[in-house]
Amino acid sequence: MRFRSTPMKPSYTRNKRPLGIAFFAVLILSAALYRGFPGETGVPAPDVPTAAAPVYRIDDEDAVTLLSLGLGGQDVAAAAWSAMNASEKQALRDQAALIESMAQAAEQEGLLASPDVERAVRWGRNAYLADAWEKKTAAEADLSDSAARVFYEANLQRYLESAAVRYRQVTYSSGQKKAAASAKKRLRKASLDSLKECVTVDWVKYDALPPVLAGALRSAPLLQVMGPLEVPGGHVLYQVLERRKEEPAPFEKCKDQIKSDLVKIAIKEKLENLKKLP
Repeated sequence: MRFRSTPMKPSYTRNKRPLGIAFFAVLILSAALYRGFPGETGVPAPDVPTAAAPVYRIDDEDAVTLLSLGLGGQDVAAAAWSAMNASEKQALRDQAALIESMAQAAEQEGLLASPDVERAVRWGRNAYLADAWEKKTAAEADLSDSAARVFYEANLQRYLESAAVRYRQVTYSSGQKKAAASAKKRLRKASLDSLKECVTVDWVKYDALPPVLAGALRSAPLLQVMGPLEVPGGHVLYQVLERRKEEPAPFEKCKDQIKSDLVKIAIKEKLENLKKLP
């Protein structure tokens, strides 16, 4: 569960220095500065001097926090900040100070009275608080491998892998049913892959196949060439290689999903407990 959009990641060189980090930071902050109000999309904003003298003193923590809004997290923002040189950091501080000044000016001029502005500010605040609360709740939950395995073993039905099949097929057009039957007759007991048109399909779920083909593949004898079977668009000869029954996915394969589910459960339980408070 995430309340912010997917973060953009900076590119790194071999020495791990972000490429064009100053430009990237200015780009992020410029988007915040020049974004129009609702209903004004596409209208160019007036030029704002980026070198304006800051009215507010912006410390490093403020700059990193603002940078994190564009980069998608405090850790990646801190790493990017550490890689910036002194002039790049100062440029970011100046941009942040300018945003602070403009926000204060907007409040003084009563822009929060606008329903659109008030709603955007309120939901921006809510999204940030919700994300912070989710992270706090996740940090308090037991997400160890042992706890995840206990939950996995008690809830195997949540992590089932659908039944699937591996098979070979040769496809003929709708007017080539006789050609398909003739090809099968020539094969006798030979494998279908002796035909150059043969295609091997690796582990596909039955529900991803046309129903008529899925049904035939479920019941066909292993390794025996079958058909011709009429399917949408033509006819096929087919040969089932392996089947996999519906069964729980291996723990290691779904461990991340299990831990994500544990976080969702912790969030739900915590919200329910908060509702019970007087």
